[in-house]
Amino acid sequence: MSETAIHSFQGRFGRVALHRAVDPSPAHTHPQLHILLKIDGGDGRYRTENGAAALTDRAAVLINPWCAHSRDGAADGQACLYLALYIEPSWLGRPAIGLAETGYPPEIFAKPEQALDDEVCAARDGLAQLLLARRERDEGERDDDAALEEPLFALLALLLARCVGGAHLPRGVRPIDQRIRRAIVVMREALSKDPGVDAIAVSAGLSRSRFFEQFRDCCGMTPRHYADTLLLEEAVRRLTEDDAPIAEISDQLGFSAQSHFTRFFRNKTGVSPSAYRRGARPWRTRRDRGLETLLTATQ
Repeated sequence: MSETAIHSFQGRFGRVALHRAVDPSPAHTHPQLHILLKIDGGDGRYRTENGAAALTDRAAVLINPWCAHSRDGAADGQACLYLALYIEPSWLGRPAIGLAETGYPPEIFAKPEQALDDEVCAARDGLAQLLLARRERDEGERDDDAALEEPLFALLALLLARCVGGAHLPRGVRPIDQRIRRAIVVMREALSKDPGVDAIAVSAGLSRSRFFEQFRDCCGMTPRHYADTLLLEEAVRRLTEDDAPIAEISDQLGFSAQSHFTRFFRNKTGVSPSAYRRGARPWRTRRDRGLETLLTATQ
């Protein structure tokens, strides 16, 4: 057994998942802030560009966006059950657009490991139990998504306060209406298809005007603004990770012309897609070296 995803839950913050793992994982990266919290079983050992980190009952592993990391195999062969948080930087008001100026993504976590106090451990264990209990229900009974967000946000608030220099949750964060959650799923799954606001409202079971009102109340922004944020994050990911021509990326993302994609990207970031990609090259070199180093260390 290498790694088993037990259950996951997705929202506008990103994604939270329960995993069980025992074997090592190869070096890889994520565009999100990545927080790992042990729930049960053996301890985990991780290697990151910022140093080694241990995943234990009283210590979390913190991984910055795009930071190369890998997991060592369990010394005693005991599987580790852990909670993995994938937090979108834009949700915290920190869109990943700094590569063009700095050649490397901003480091949000100052260190790869964080000691956990009793309050965080209790919030972690409570959320894990809810996820495990929710997994046991049939799909048709899983209508309690909103019930997960309150304990999740409570845990995130504690982690941010301790791991990101006293940072707080975004203003106005509150559980999302189930109908808006369905709309968010549609929007994430149709980035390059643009089903249109009317179709998304229908999928949520709301009129157009009511959908706009509910979406703004739940997410603090309009559906169009949120869709643009998702699209920008995907554009950044492809420009950073993919060597495909910009015209091809533009087409894949659903733009009718490359000039439209360039205008969209420049309006959101202040730089063109080509300038952004040039700025990412030094980081890609550093990332590839980091991945190579970690891969060699785990062989």
